[in-house]
Amino acid sequence: GKWERELTINKVDEETGEALGGAEFTIVDTVTSEEQTAITEADGKAEVMLEGGTYSITETQAPEGYKLNTTPVIVTITKDGTNEITVENESKPKVIIHHYISGTMRKVPSNVVGEVVEDEIKKGDAGTTYTSTSADNVAQGYELVGTPANATGEFSDEETIEVIYYYEPQDTSVIVKYYDKNTNEPIPEVENVLHEGKVGDPFDVGSDVKEIEGYILAEEPEEKTGNMTYEQIEKIYYYVKQKNITIIVDKIWADNDDENEKRPTSIKFVISKP
Repeated sequence: GKWERELTINKVDEETGEALGGAEFTIVDTVTSEEQTAITEADGKAEVMLEGGTYSITETQAPEGYKLNTTPVIVTITKDGTNEITVENESKPKVIIHHYISGTMRKVPSNVVGEVVEDEIKKGDAGTTYTSTSADNVAQGYELVGTPANATGEFSDEETIEVIYYYEPQDTSVIVKYYDKNTNEPIPEVENVLHEGKVGDPFDVGSDVKEIEGYILAEEPEEKTGNMTYEQIEKIYYYVKQKNITIIVDKIWADNDDENEKRPTSIKFVISKP
C-alpha cells in the first residue's frame, strides 16, 4: 500500500547559515505533476508529508531581503533514512547605516540610559535607490556633524555600502563646591573647582578636597568619578566649623614648696573628647 514520510526543507543564508523564514516552495510530483506548497517558519524549516516517490522542489518566493533561488532540487522520498534538504539564499545587496561618536567607531549613546544607537541594515535590488537619515533617538548632548555624501545612493552587487553619521559631543562641565554642613551654604571666599570637557568624558573629583582654615571636612561626595553629562554635574564637599576652646589649668603642688627640688619644669596634659 501507499506510505508517506515527512520531508524537511531547511532555508538558510548562504554566508551565515542563519535560518530564514518566509520562503515559499512549490513541490511537484515528477510522475503525476501534482503540486503542493510549503512555507518555511521562523526557524527556517518547512515540513510536509509526501508519498514515496520523486519530487521537484522550486523556491517561488524568497525570504524578505534575499534573492530568489530558482534552481530546482530533485528529491526522492525513501521509506527508511532522513528525508531532508537544505536550500541556500543569497542576500540582496546591503546598506549598513552606522551612528558613531565623532572621530571614533563607537556607537553614539541613545536616549535610553545605558544603550546605544544600533546599526540599521537595508536591502534592495542592485541599481535601485536607497535613502538614509540621521537617528532620532540620540542622547542629549550629541550634535549631528553633517550628512554623509552617500546618505542616498544605489544598492550595489559589488559591495556592501556603509553610511556613517557622526555626532559631536557638546561642551559640558563638572563643578565642585564647598559647603558649610550646618548652614548648607557655600563657605565664604572658597573658590569652586570647574572641570571642563565633553559629554561622555570621564571625570574624577577625588583630589579636589581642600584644607580650609577654621573648618574640618565632614562629608565627601558619594560618587567622585563618572562620565560627564549634558547637564552640568555638581559635587559638594561639606565642612563644619572648628570650635576653639580655651582651657586654663591651675596646678596645685603638694611638695612643701618644692622642698626636695624635684618639681618638673613642665607638665604635659592630654585632653580627649569623650
